[in-house]
This record gives sequence, structure tokens and C-alpha cells, in this order.
Amino acid sequence: MKPLLTLILPCLLSLTAAAQFDYSKVDGFVAQFEQDYTDAADLARQLTQPFDSAQTKARAIFMWLAHNVRYDVDKFRNPPPSPRFHSKAEAAEWQEKELRKTLKNKKGVCADYSRLCKQMCDAVGLECEVVSGDARDFYRPYKNIHDNPHAWNAVKWGGKWHLLDATWGAGYLDGSKFVRRISTGYFDAPPAWFAQNHLPDDDKWQLLESPVSKKDFPDQPIVNFGQDEYPLLDFSQKVEREDRQ
Repeated sequence: MKPLLTLILPCLLSLTAAAQFDYSKVDGFVAQFEQDYTDAADLARQLTQPFDSAQTKARAIFMWLAHNVRYDVDKFRNPPPSPRFHSKAEAAEWQEKELRKTLKNKKGVCADYSRLCKQMCDAVGLECEVVSGDARDFYRPYKNIHDNPHAWNAVKWGGKWHLLDATWGAGYLDGSKFVRRISTGYFDAPPAWFAQNHLPDDDKWQLLESPVSKKDFPDQPIVNFGQDEYPLLDFSQKVEREDRQ
């Protein structure tokens, strides 16, 4: 018995919420920003120096990560052993080394993107959290959610938390090859859209009054809101499932 999934989607014609803010000045500056740094704090301060608001500073950091850090396919396919620490200081020292390695080599997996994002945000006074959980993409939308751990970020501005995923914003995997494709829709996407393919371990980071359950998460329609060239206005959150021979 194979499940037949019917997605109920309206005509998708308008811009994403993030695209309604004009980021052209920020994006243009970041695209021309070519200095190399070995210290994430120094990089963040220089990168965001032209911008005044927390929102534009967060955008600059997101875009720099998307443009400059490649996904480490080898690390993803062959993850190193999980380290063991005897103290918080030892753990912090290890994490700092890993962040410097990510910055130097300009490649990493989702944990590296999200930790570097937090370190850069911290350096310029932005409230930022690393959010861990599970994700699903167009290649594995209905598989068991627990086979795809992921990490992303929440950044606070304007008195509210906003969600962003610099890993997915940087590109995608085509088999064993990373393909750079800047996807700005993963910056400040509406929480209801983000919850279609990101399930945090802590429900509070869904930023929804009624969080999506682990049971319902895989049965939602999967919506491409990452690329501005395919803008959308809204979508139905319903999926009709029927078992047919």
C-alpha cells in the first residue's frame, strides 16, 4: 500500500515577507566584501559597520555566510567522532578551534554555519541562538524526520525573534557535489513557512502559537520558499492522504 499525497496549494504569486524589505544595499555591499579574516568577531564588525539596524546587520551576516562558506560534503558523509570534554572550558576551546577552522577553510556543515552565525552576531551585539532539530527537503520530504538532523539560527530584532538558515541559503547538494545557489528566502521566513521543513527540538523555536507536532511534521506539504524567483503568497497547510493499491 503506497500513500498518495495530494497537496492543496493556491496560486502562488506574490513576494515572501523577507523580500518586502529592500536589502539591495546590504546585499550589494556583501557581494563586494572580499577581505579575509581569521577572527570571526573582527569579520562581523567590519562587515556590519556600514549598517545601523539589527535587521540589516543580521542580513549582512547571513549573506556573507551564504556567499562564502561552502557545504563540507566530506564532513557530512564521514562525520568525525563526537568529542568528549572534561570541563566547560575544554568544550569552549574546542568550539573556538572549530569556528576558526570553518572561517579559514570557508566550509562546514550546518552546525558550523549556525555556530559561526551566532559568534558573528554576538560580536556585534545581536541576540542569536543556535536552533537544533530535524529537517526535510525536496529529496526526502516524507521520510522519518529523525534521519536528517539539522541546525539553524534565531536572531532577535525589533523585539521579536526571526528565523534564518544560512546553510540552506548557501546552496544545495547534487549527489556528492555542493552547488552554490544563494537562497534569500531562508532569511526571516514567516514561522509558519519555516515549520514546513524545520522541526526544532524545542517547540518554542517554531515561534508559533500552535506548534507543529512531530507526528504531523512529515505530512505537511513541502513548499519552496527559498528562491526569490519563485515567490509565493500563501499556501494551505493541509495534506490529504489516501492509501491506494
